[in-house]
Order: sequence, then structure tokens, then C-alpha cells
Amino acid sequence: MRSHKVVAGAVAAMSVAATLTVTPAANASDFGNELNGTYHYHANGDFALVNEVRKDMPTIDETWTLSSDCVSPVECEGTATSSAGWTARLWYGYPNTYWVVDRNIPEWQFCPGGGVAPGEQRFQFWGFDPVPGERNMKITNFLVGRQRTNSPSGSCGTNKPLVIETPMKLEQIG
Repeated sequence: MRSHKVVAGAVAAMSVAATLTVTPAANASDFGNELNGTYHYHANGDFALVNEVRKDMPTIDETWTLSSDCVSPVECEGTATSSAGWTARLWYGYPNTYWVVDRNIPEWQFCPGGGVAPGEQRFQFWGFDPVPGERNMKITNFLVGRQRTNSPSGSCGTNKPLVIETPMKLEQIG
């Protein structure tokens, strides 16, 4: 009989301890769409558009380090660091349904008259499942999208900006 009381007491103590255990608060990794790690960036210059006209441009390969935290499944922020020497804000959220990296390039377009114009570069990308060929934001190791770089209207003395757009992909390598 005494052993039953000891066992019952132990079970009661474990039950109390279990209810008093603090449950950790939800953190960013609970949402499953964060981008964290090292990625191979590839922009395919064979399919570039220059002012909406197809033109071969150089293909670009870089290594990116992405770091992000999410406060909800549809609101994330972090940084993207490229092996090309730049760091920029990485974000995902309203009104977009894709990841975005925006950066400024101080001396991007060389003008015929001798000046240099800045460029604004935007990368837009999303998780992609190649088997059904569908977008899937929970896929974080293979992402596809586009990069678009443009000069401000009026730069280089013309009222038409230079716009270069290429398809891109990111594959996680670490």
C-alpha cells in the first residue's frame, strides 16, 4: 500500500512540474519560410531584357549569405550579403508575395557624354517546387525570380531610363 502512495505522489509531482514548465514563445523558425544560410546566386544573361528587348548580357554567379527572421508567416526581414561586396535589406511581406532585396549602385551606367548614372537594383524571388512547377513559399532551398536594374529617368541626358532584367535563381549550398 505504501508503494502505491509513493508512486501516486511521484506522478502528482511530475504532473505539477509539467504544468509549471514554461513553454517557449514562438520564434522565427516556427514559420518555416525564413531564409538562412549560404546560397549560390545565378542570373542568366542569355535571357536578359534590355529596355524590354531580348539581348545577351553577362551571366552572373555569386555566393549570397541570407539571414532573416519572421514575426508571422507573411512578414519577414533580414539581410542579404553578396560575395560581390554588398549588403542589402532582405524582406518579405505585404503587399508582395515574394522575397525582395533592394540596393543602390552608385556608378552603374556610363553615359555617352562622359558622366556616370546610379542604378536601382531589385531582386524578387520565391520558393519553387520544380516537380509540379509551382511556387511554394515553404521551399527555402531553391528559389527563382528576376533581378531588375534601372537608371533614373533623365540620367545621361535622356528621358528614357536604361532597364536591364534577367531571370535568376538561388540554390542553398550551406
